[in-house]
Amino acid sequence: MNIKFKFIIYFKIIIFATVIIISGCGLQEENKNIVIFGVEASPTSFDPRYATDALSTKLTHMIFSSLFKIDEKGEVIPDIVENYSTEGLTYTFKIKKGIVFHSGKELTAEDVKFTFDSIKNPKSSSPHRLSFEKLKEIKVIDKYTVLFKLYEHFAPFLTSLTIGIIPYGSDITAFKTKPIGSGPFILKEWYPDEDVFLIANEKYFGGKPKVEGVKFRIIPDGTTRVLEVVKGGVDIIQNEIPPDAVGFFKENKNLQILISDSNIFAYMGFNLRDNYLSNINVRKAIAYAINRDEIIEKLLGGLAKKSDSLLPCAHWAYTDKVTLYSYDIKKANQLLDEAGFFKKDGGIRFKLTLKTTSNDLRRQMAEVLQESFAKIGIKLQVKFYEWGTFYSDIKKGNFQLITLQWVGIVDPDIYHYIFSSKSVPPYGANRGWFIDSDIDKLVEAGRINVNKEKRKEIYVKLQQILSERLPYVNLWHLKNIAVVRNRIKGYKVYLSGDFYSLKDVEIR
Repeated sequence: MNIKFKFIIYFKIIIFATVIIISGCGLQEENKNIVIFGVEASPTSFDPRYATDALSTKLTHMIFSSLFKIDEKGEVIPDIVENYSTEGLTYTFKIKKGIVFHSGKELTAEDVKFTFDSIKNPKSSSPHRLSFEKLKEIKVIDKYTVLFKLYEHFAPFLTSLTIGIIPYGSDITAFKTKPIGSGPFILKEWYPDEDVFLIANEKYFGGKPKVEGVKFRIIPDGTTRVLEVVKGGVDIIQNEIPPDAVGFFKENKNLQILISDSNIFAYMGFNLRDNYLSNINVRKAIAYAINRDEIIEKLLGGLAKKSDSLLPCAHWAYTDKVTLYSYDIKKANQLLDEAGFFKKDGGIRFKLTLKTTSNDLRRQMAEVLQESFAKIGIKLQVKFYEWGTFYSDIKKGNFQLITLQWVGIVDPDIYHYIFSSKSVPPYGANRGWFIDSDIDKLVEAGRINVNKEKRKEIYVKLQQILSERLPYVNLWHLKNIAVVRNRIKGYKVYLSGDFYSLKDVEIR
């Protein structure tokens, strides 16, 4: 594999020159008590009922509060719920008194009911609707008590209740860009592809944030993000960092480097409606042709762990007893021959198109993949897009191949969202149209079985079948990496990569 290092050398020269020029520069005075956070792409929706991309979801967690939330270690804990009880298929939640929306209206059981009724409504086309198909009814018992009754047991039910609560009667169209929540921050301004400005909610029931606000600057170029955090134009960047820059950051006394495990899963997705990719031998050949070890070492700086499952190895439902696809060009070529796709003039069997985002690391990755695919006779055309266009195509299933990540994996019920035949767009994330009756049975069984050991048996079998039928190529689980300027005190990196800890940070 011939990985080019021109970008890396250029990157170091630019960094060095910039540091000399701007030495001593810092944040502008008006940003003294505001955290500036550099991100790669703009959010697509601020409505928690429709937010599915990683940044949108993380921002809704800052703007909204929910019945439950995910803590630093990936555990489900109460948020606005004071206490709850269960009896058979019935859950009764008592919510905390005195929680107010950013509009000043008190949050009550009526708002909770409205939120989940609107998600369940088929006309709303919420991508989260299937998470509530076991929900039979919601009853308001009193102003602060709400009852949920299920049709049958639903093991990940509490996890599904981490969606933000919206005010009763909220307009769907307006809410996507002008949200009103009850979380620690309020959306003040949003300029698409430029920045998102959140200000502290002084009436937040969990205590007012210690900073005046957080501005998320949209900086698509990875090198520019790095330069901004070095010179002080940005306080924090996280998980969108050129791996080669990590060593440089460690030498900078003005920066903190936070590295930890994550549940961020990278994969290559197939559109199984495609004539070539519907063939299992083609998908397996592609899996054998990707040298994951070398990519992790040379492109990712070792800051990832090769994975053969969507679940991280520390997850309770994970198994390593699956079909493995180590780098094997000979095996890949053999599979394509068996599939009847023989090399023609120039050694080409057929052409495929990969869609991905346009950041520098993705461009380098694409170049490596082109070289790997060429070795097995597949000519790979790569199309780069800004995030909004790319994500729009993904949701429509408008692709042959994609490379992407899943962020915030908690419960293995995510397999239903990704691979159930019920979850094809717009009802879920089965964007490659993987239709498999065995998987359908297993994801349904995994939902209704509340015995953890029995659930594990189900998901072990499911992982084994998926490794054989291969709707994805499992690539790796990334490390969480945050670069934080020293003026920020108390920032923590969550397993999911969430931004919850911004409400507790202080500025020195």
